[in-house]
Amino acid sequence: MHEPDHRSSRTLILLLCASLFAALWLYSRMNPYYIPVIDDSAIVMRYLTNSQKGHFFTYNIGDGPVFGISGFWLGVSAGLLSWLGLAPQAALMTVALLASTLFFLAVLRILLHASGSIVVALVLGGCVFSSAAYMQKAMFLGLETPLHLWLVAEMLLAFLKDRSRLFYLLGAVCIVSKLDAAFLVAFLVSMKMVQAWQAGALRAEFKTAAICFGLPMLVWVVVATLIFGNPVPQSFLSKFFLRQKAPRTSWFPFLEPMIDSHRGFVSMLFICCAMVLAVVARFKGWLQDKPSATFAMLFAGTMALYYVYNPGEKMPWYYPLPEFLALMCVACLPIGVVRSAPGLPPMAKRAFFLVSALLLVGVVSQRLPLSRNAVPEARAWQTVFELERMEAGLLANKVAPKERPVLWNGHGYPAYLFDGYVVDYAGLNFRKIW
Repeated sequence: MHEPDHRSSRTLILLLCASLFAALWLYSRMNPYYIPVIDDSAIVMRYLTNSQKGHFFTYNIGDGPVFGISGFWLGVSAGLLSWLGLAPQAALMTVALLASTLFFLAVLRILLHASGSIVVALVLGGCVFSSAAYMQKAMFLGLETPLHLWLVAEMLLAFLKDRSRLFYLLGAVCIVSKLDAAFLVAFLVSMKMVQAWQAGALRAEFKTAAICFGLPMLVWVVVATLIFGNPVPQSFLSKFFLRQKAPRTSWFPFLEPMIDSHRGFVSMLFICCAMVLAVVARFKGWLQDKPSATFAMLFAGTMALYYVYNPGEKMPWYYPLPEFLALMCVACLPIGVVRSAPGLPPMAKRAFFLVSALLLVGVVSQRLPLSRNAVPEARAWQTVFELERMEAGLLANKVAPKERPVLWNGHGYPAYLFDGYVVDYAGLNFRKIW
């Protein structure tokens, strides 16, 4: 029998305490139980209200289940809490608090794996957290963001640790969580296959992928088709095929919010330099570790996917994932230079490390003021715009005919507060529109 690893247990407890502190600090700034969630989250709350009545993933009772929200696991977890008695907003925020804690813990575990030092992991984790303006803004909006980020971070950790079975299983879970993870999974699976081919173990790797990834995905497709009629979120189908796309305002519209201020532009410039340096160093063989270059390539691919999907959309909750990938690239680059650049001459290695460290300091110094203002901006947005939409929902209840109340609507709060049948003209939650 193996003796328990007390050092490992103490490390995990310390990292968990740091993660819980970060989540609670962010929660206290947002005060999410006492201000309205954003309009998109109110759509989810209509589903949760029906979950309390025993109707699974139902927007209108009588229509049956509809896959109308992007985050399947958010609907399941918050729906279970609602069914157990929690109010819809309390259920969403409870999931957000738990998921954000687990996400911060996964980030620290990735940095610990990359550095081998708990002190370095905590310092770099603080750099990532303090620089993540979009993440701080979006964690307590009531959306699937924290839960999805946690699942993606766990998948990345499994990939970096070469835990193939867990990685493939989490890859399937992430795609079900939110469809934008499809590129991340496809890219990482391709890397796994290339590594297996180089090692002469491609057949074994393919078998593992088929069992741990292909089979769960097949089960999901069958079950989701039986329940919803389609395994793809209706929100995706509606935005891609039915609704007019947001207009382009430049060659790279999705990048605009990330560089619309001086600090944002400078920090993105530093981030791009770090990513180019990480990828070049990896392909040149200067770095043996793969985290930094992997994060850089995942960031580029994720941004490219958004350009194909709907480049004119610039909602803040689209940005936490690419922001997380970019910041992790910058944070892991100095670690890779110190730990895995044995082939570089000492002078070149010191210069490489100095440049990497300066890029990290530059990113943190430029993004810290942005993240400091992110939460107040989100609170102001919620308390102004969403209160107006709440009033619209209450007014609709007053003027709707009592014998057959029907609301033709494309927003969340009016639908959530309306006591009747809601025709979602946006096509996200109303199956009959198809």
